[in-house]
Amino acid sequence: SRREYPIGSKFAEAIRCHQCNSHQEEDCITLRLSTPGNVLNDQYLKECQVPNNMTAFCRKTVLKIEVTGEQRTIRECGWKRDKVQQETGVSCFSADHEGYTQIICACDEDGCNGSPSLGGSHSKWTVLAVTGVSVAIAAVLRRN
Repeated sequence: SRREYPIGSKFAEAIRCHQCNSHQEEDCITLRLSTPGNVLNDQYLKECQVPNNMTAFCRKTVLKIEVTGEQRTIRECGWKRDKVQQETGVSCFSADHEGYTQIICACDEDGCNGSPSLGGSHSKWTVLAVTGVSVAIAAVLRRN
């Protein structure tokens, strides 16, 4: 949920995103506390600071370095969507580069880049789709 703050005679929207890099902060990968409840850790959840007249969003990038096999998770604020996201409207996409690959996801709600899975909101749709297909198959099998 965005909050509006008065700036002069205009309002600026604010969003809070997780902001960390697993290369410097290892717990940025899962954002989970190592406690019995495996609770989401909000220590990196911060208000986005963006250039004037820009609308902020949250971004999560998973970077895999081919030579070492190292995987890094970068959670940050963004204000300019990647070209692929602008042209297609997709929330996640992958890109292959020389020496590394990356998966980049963008979202527009407070803390939405905190999901351990890449397409956090997509996972619920996957579960619903699989459930729907399972119910349909069960109905067909019962008729036979």
